[in-house]
Amino acid sequence: MDFPYTFKKILYTEAELLEDFNLSRAYLYQIVKDWVEEGRDPIEMGKLPRMNIKNLWDPRIFLTWLQKNKFCKQNKYYNTEEAELKKAKAVVVSINNNEERKVI
Repeated sequence: MDFPYTFKKILYTEAELLEDFNLSRAYLYQIVKDWVEEGRDPIEMGKLPRMNIKNLWDPRIFLTWLQKNKFCKQNKYYNTEEAELKKAKAVVVSINNNEERKVI
């Protein structure tokens, strides 16, 4: 995959990753925690196994993971009825908000 961005190094420390991607440490830990709770492995996110030194990340894998799982995530409906009901509710709310309210 061609990246529109060239990374300075092949592997980043956690601090470098946070700085380069402009993320807070709490947000990074939250998305890792959510990923693990889904039963997935942080290696899929680009996090390398602990090397007894520090947390190392592959920024190319992390960027690909962000694009696939955070930026392009679409709402999932289990059936079309649920999607149609949500659209219908939005129309009703829109109509109700546009009606004039009369005081008697």
